[in-house]
Amino acid sequence: MEFRDLQIEYGVAKEDFPEWYKRYRVFLHEQAELKHIEMILKYGDGTPPMTHEEAYDILSCTGIFHDFCTDEYEQEEVTEQFVAMCNGY
Repeated sequence: MEFRDLQIEYGVAKEDFPEWYKRYRVFLHEQAELKHIEMILKYGDGTPPMTHEEAYDILSCTGIFHDFCTDEYEQEEVTEQFVAMCNGY
């Protein structure tokens, strides 16, 4: 859909459109994530996906960050990879 079509469809003033569009994109992204999670819960094994905080706590408790002498950036990367692996992304 073109920007002008969105502006007309939702009745957004031209000067307000850039800020509105940023919020609209965030809204669309959140909706897509919710649909994805609903699909996983519906067709998956029924367990909710692991959160970033849960994964970080698990990795931290096991001492993996200390064993590999990771900095904050590396800890976040390892945590993201662990979440993706556990949730099947």
